[in-house]
Amino acid sequence: MHTALSLDGKFDWTKVPKTARIDAQVLLTGDVTIGEYVHVAAGVYLFGSAAPIVFHNGSVISVKSTILTGSDNFMADYAKPLGPTFPAKYREVKTGPVILKSFAGIAAHCLVLPDVEIGFGSFLLANSVLTRSIPPGEIWKGSPAKFFRPVDAEDLLRVADELGMEITR
Repeated sequence: MHTALSLDGKFDWTKVPKTARIDAQVLLTGDVTIGEYVHVAAGVYLFGSAAPIVFHNGSVISVKSTILTGSDNFMADYAKPLGPTFPAKYREVKTGPVILKSFAGIAAHCLVLPDVEIGFGSFLLANSVLTRSIPPGEIWKGSPAKFFRPVDAEDLLRVADELGMEITR
């Protein structure tokens, strides 16, 4: 029995690999794909209703982080009604997939906004807000998140090789 909850009932638990782990109190909606050796920690919210969320092999998201694939545009140059109670013609909503490449990581208490990719071996540090994509081999932090420092992700290739794990760069 899963202690995570699929709000819309569309998540296919049979497609979660045996090497992956989804902890308690995880909320999922929409199109979420979980790869091998993926860890989704407790209290994570994955809102994949507007576009897919893809966790490639070896990626991780830590406690109480949230991924959105659709969000009202709070940065518009003019006032617009916010929220799903207004007809779509009055709103400006940004949508797009969120992709975590192999060995990408999101630390605790992060918010990831729509239409971003976290590159191979890259990390988003705790309490950060990600509004744009992170290239491979970089660590980002802050609100909004910005480049912090490079990381040598080549050791991850050895781990993947030893486990026979396919990676996505």
